[in-house]
This record gives sequence, structure tokens and C-alpha cells, in this order.
Amino acid sequence: MPSSCLDFLLPGAKVWGRGGVLRFVIFLASLSMCTAKAQEFEATGELVFYLNHFNEWDRYETNQFHITVSGCNWLLRLTPIMPKPYCDYRELSYDGTYVYSVASFEKIIEAQRTNRSANVATATITEGPVPHDESVHEAGVLWIMFASSCYLSSVTNQRTEPAITFGVPSWQYSFANRYTVKTVFKLQEKTPAVPESLIYFDEGFMRDPARSEVVTKREAPYDAGFTNAVYRVLQSTNCGDLRLPTRAILETYVPARTVLTETGRFHLNIRYWINVDGVRAQATPNPNFRPKLPGMTMVSDRRALAGVPPYLTRQWLTVMQAQQTGRTPPTSRMHRVVRYLVLGLMATLSGVPLLVFLYRKKRQPQR
Repeated sequence: MPSSCLDFLLPGAKVWGRGGVLRFVIFLASLSMCTAKAQEFEATGELVFYLNHFNEWDRYETNQFHITVSGCNWLLRLTPIMPKPYCDYRELSYDGTYVYSVASFEKIIEAQRTNRSANVATATITEGPVPHDESVHEAGVLWIMFASSCYLSSVTNQRTEPAITFGVPSWQYSFANRYTVKTVFKLQEKTPAVPESLIYFDEGFMRDPARSEVVTKREAPYDAGFTNAVYRVLQSTNCGDLRLPTRAILETYVPARTVLTETGRFHLNIRYWINVDGVRAQATPNPNFRPKLPGMTMVSDRRALAGVPPYLTRQWLTVMQAQQTGRTPPTSRMHRVVRYLVLGLMATLSGVPLLVFLYRKKRQPQR
């Protein structure tokens, strides 16, 4: 197991391959950052998402990632590299209160010349601190690996919100039904206090994705509960006063019958494999810890106090500003004058036929 940034990068990284010399020089320049006594750090690497399809592992998706952590706040960027990218990038962050998520399509729209919509990105705002965006399910795994220290350190009853999105008791974790599950974890002793291992448990019943009151007991033998997901750190490195994970894996298990397989009582369903290729302590690059919106963005605002339909914006809105988007804008004095003139004109015109009829009737000779 490596004990320093240099020990970590040289054996595992492809230093001397294409572009390797430049990466090595950049890495040497960053070594001084590892000697700094800081509680802030960033890490880069690759996350691969595998799906077990009838006992054959498909490399379903690969993303490059860059995460910055400062205390309890964090900022994560995921850039898809396989299969063909369906977005430019996805960014998530936590500012101490809310989780912000952005998916940019600006470059793809430009390349395809299909900009028929008003927005170039989509975004969500949710209550923090655990990320639950189903469109960025990989973020939960990286959150566990690098940014879960504050949340897990405060847990006293072995119950947490699962950071995994797929394979949970409601199959897909939902913003509409945020629940906790039994969780067993071991935090490392050195800073940051991220988990060396973590296990989520299914407690023997299914949950409705949208309604917390709907709970269905599983059939035997699954009604007794089972291990739902297992996260393990496989390798770590020292970086100054910090000790950071550099290789980790998370696997989820589901009842075998739900996936039409004959492998036994449980089925290993999903695997996330994370390899880090660089770590360093660094000052916070984004003091607000909110992703920058690339242009006009359609925002789904799920903050409890907002309660508004999706809206278009070029910048993040406060709760009060978001609430204003769902209301009819105040009518100006000029607008009211014009409206009354139009209504008066319409009323006058609608009365003309009646006046003409009465006039003609008066002119007719009496018989």
C-alpha cells in the first residue's frame, strides 16, 4: 500500500505512455501542494460503471472526474468518455445547505446544429447533504469516497440516506420519498474521516419511490433483510496531513428473482470501480460551491420552501426569487390602461350591431 503521493502515482498510473511525460511533470509540480497542512483537497481520476447482464459484466459507462472538497462542501465534475457522450459534462456541488446539479449540452447542440430549445442545460436543486440525482448516479459513489466525512461523522443510530441511486429498496431512490436504511461503516482515523468500508442493508421490504406511507413486505427469504450494497477502499495515499483513497469499489446486490437469473438467492447487479490518478491539497477554487450555469438553463427546484414548477434562468436563484417565477408578474399602470382601453373598444364594437338594429327598426314605417 503506498504511503505517499509519489508512491501512489508511479506504480499505478501510465506515466510513460502517450502524454505521460507531461502528466509526470505536472504531478511533480503538485507535490509541494501535498506537503501543505490543509483541510482542502482535490482528486482526479476515472469511474467505470459496470452492469451485470446475465452473469456477463458490461462496461456500461466511463467518466473522468474532478472533485474539490473543502470541509463539508464539495464540487464534482463528471465528463463522459464512453459510450458516445450524451452531454458535455455534469457538475454537482454542496454549499452547506443545498445540492446543485447541472448537465450541459451546449457543445453537443452546437455540433449538431439542433438548438431548437430555449435552454442549453438542465439543473436541479435539492436539500443536502446527500446527492440523489438519478441522472448522475455515479456522484453518490464519489461522495462516499471523498465528501461523506461530515455526514457520516454525525450519524449515531446506524441509519443513513443511501447515496446509491439504483438497486435500493425502492429500486430508484426518489426525491419524493427520502428515507434512511441501516448502515454499517468504518471511518479512517486520519483526516478526512471518510469511510474505509460501508455497507447498506435492505431491511426486508419494498418502498414506493414517491409515497413514504406505502411499504410492502418482501416474500421469503428476502423478508429477513439482506446486504444491499458494499463499498470498500482498496488503496490509499498520504498527502501531507491528509490520507486519501485512491482505489475503491462499490457493488450492489438484489434478490435474484428480480433479474431472472438462476445464480442463487442474491444477484450481484451493479459495480462501480474508481481509480484516482492525482491528488493534491489546494485552496478552494469556487468559494460559493455552486456550478456555473453555461447559459439558459431549465431548473427543477426541489427545495422544500420553493414549491415551484421548472423555470428558465441564467443564474442560480434564491428561494424567494424562485417563488416569484411561479407567480403572475405584477401588472404595470400602463399595462392596466391599455387593457381597459382594449376592453372598452371590444365592448363598444360588440354593441354596434345592436345600435344599428334599433336604428333601422325605428326608421321602418309603421303598419
